[in-house]
Amino acid sequence: MAGKVSGLEHQRRARSWHVGEPHLSHYTAWFLGRADGAANTGGAFDARMYRYAIQPEAQAPSNASACFNVLP
Repeated sequence: MAGKVSGLEHQRRARSWHVGEPHLSHYTAWFLGRADGAANTGGAFDARMYRYAIQPEAQAPSNASACFNVLP
C-alpha cells in the first residue's frame, strides 16, 4: 500500500524526532520571540568561544553537515 510506513520505519522516525526535539523547541521559542519583536539576545558572552570563532580555521568550510547524512 503506497504511503504506508512499516513499524520499524515508524520507530526510526519517532526516535529521530525525539532526539531533535530539544533543538527544535529552543529554535521555535527563539523564532517566535523574534516574530513578536523581542531581541532574544539574552545569552552570556563567552570570550574563549569568541576568540576561537574569529579565527580563520573556525570560519573555514567544514564537513559537519555530513554528520546528518544518515539516510541512503
